[in-house]
Amino acid sequence: MGSKPTSEENSAKGLPGNDSPTHITSKSPDLKESRAIYELDKSDGLHIMYVTILKSGSSKNKPVFSFSEMNNTSGRMPDNEADPQVEVIIQEGDETGPVKGGIGFNEKTANATLEIRGNTSRAANQKSYKIKLNNKAGLWQEHKILNLNKHAFELSRVRNKLSFDYLKLIPNMSSLRTHFVQLKVKDLTTTVPAKEFVDYGLYTDIEQPDKTFLKYHGLDPNGNLYKANNFLFQRYPDVLVEANDPRYNKSEFEKILKINASENHTKFLHMLDEVNDTSKNINDIVDTYFNRDNFLTWMATNILLDNTDTINQNYMLYSPSNSETWYFLPWDYDGGWDWYGQGPKETKLRASWGNGIANYWDSLLQRRFFKDPANVKQLNEKIEELSKIITKERTQSFLNSYHPIVTKFVNNAPDINTLPAGGISFFENEYKRLVNVPELKKKDYYKSLENPMPIFLGVPEIKDNVTTFYWDQSFDLQGDELSYDFQLSKDPQFTKIVAEQPGLKIVHHAVSGLTKGTYYWRVSIKDSKGNTQIPFDDYTDVSNNIYYGMLEYIVN
Repeated sequence: MGSKPTSEENSAKGLPGNDSPTHITSKSPDLKESRAIYELDKSDGLHIMYVTILKSGSSKNKPVFSFSEMNNTSGRMPDNEADPQVEVIIQEGDETGPVKGGIGFNEKTANATLEIRGNTSRAANQKSYKIKLNNKAGLWQEHKILNLNKHAFELSRVRNKLSFDYLKLIPNMSSLRTHFVQLKVKDLTTTVPAKEFVDYGLYTDIEQPDKTFLKYHGLDPNGNLYKANNFLFQRYPDVLVEANDPRYNKSEFEKILKINASENHTKFLHMLDEVNDTSKNINDIVDTYFNRDNFLTWMATNILLDNTDTINQNYMLYSPSNSETWYFLPWDYDGGWDWYGQGPKETKLRASWGNGIANYWDSLLQRRFFKDPANVKQLNEKIEELSKIITKERTQSFLNSYHPIVTKFVNNAPDINTLPAGGISFFENEYKRLVNVPELKKKDYYKSLENPMPIFLGVPEIKDNVTTFYWDQSFDLQGDELSYDFQLSKDPQFTKIVAEQPGLKIVHHAVSGLTKGTYYWRVSIKDSKGNTQIPFDDYTDVSNNIYYGMLEYIVN
């Protein structure tokens, strides 16, 4: 952040002419997934699962951690401590109870464990759960782990399922099986054990990406499968190391990339070294270590479905054991389909750079790759290609099939209790709004291409009572000339300007004689056509108001 750009990053090129070749070719084979597994799913199906809490779990600092205590937590456990689990019996049934032939029927002892899942969703009143089946339970829907998502902050309840139902139709990409699940819970660990099951309402189960997933999707269970937790294709040489390296710390490694299959990291680290070697042509690197069409398909899908939270997380990297090729696989679209448009609270959380290529500019791979205008043109073509699959008519068809199930629950407790003001009317309006999202996001994407790319503000330096403010050099996809407008203020609203300088061609500015106090500074990037951009940085005040494109600066 705020580092000096490389010579490669400084080079801007003009857009190619119409006669430039843009056909997407990949030296590596396309992703070969067996899609027969999806034929087992029905978009309008509902599974009813009965869960009996048999025994309280334990955590590192607490010998007994009850189910009710788990549901009262609002964040991750401290010091990388594993989430506590409770032992449960899980049974599949119908509206009358567990049914013969279903998983866990007539079971009297635990056949699974249950724990809280998710990140921000832990702060919700209604939790999401991960249920791990033990060996005697076997598999349910060909997977061993049920990820039950409550979608507490996703007001349509269907963004994830809609996305993965679409991904089943998109070539050179995988999907994850999803199911609507009604969860009923009976807690026997309370002071007065429950006698009846309590309805916890509607959940969406999503398939766990692991070796079992690879096997049943016709992929290689002996290959590599990483889930990005905080990964921007940076090298992190002291953390991302071989498993036999004395420095290897799996828990630290997994803060960046969760290891879901093989723990042999050799070819992954080699690929990462190549991506970070800016002396080498990025097109050669992509064509050697990735499938270009898969990469562009993943990017285009995220843009059309507006899944912006895929910069450093919510995706997977997969490589078969007999291949050097890496494929992007999807994970979690709960924040897609214009999640930020749900209401005024959510709208304030979206920065102006959060559209299109600019949204990914902090990732080294995308930043290098899309500095070649021919690659931008290929992304445009991929977006047009997928727009023939992701249509308003098909979206409406999916939504129509889900609607009877979802409305059954949002009209009743406990799910109706999480709807905002307006209740069921709000839900219906939000639900209908999804139909137009891909078309609108395609328009936003093309508009965003005209803007300069976002940057990071650097660390100011003081010498002889002169403060010099630094920032990164921006980049323009059309090669337009750029300038920078600098401002320094005593308030984050910038009504008390202390210093300003428009039209800078350099990436620093000096201010003399600043007295003790708190300041706020920002840089606006402008191209020769008047298109603007702000930095990635933001400042949050004590009232949790977010101000994008600026930083606080304190003079002691």
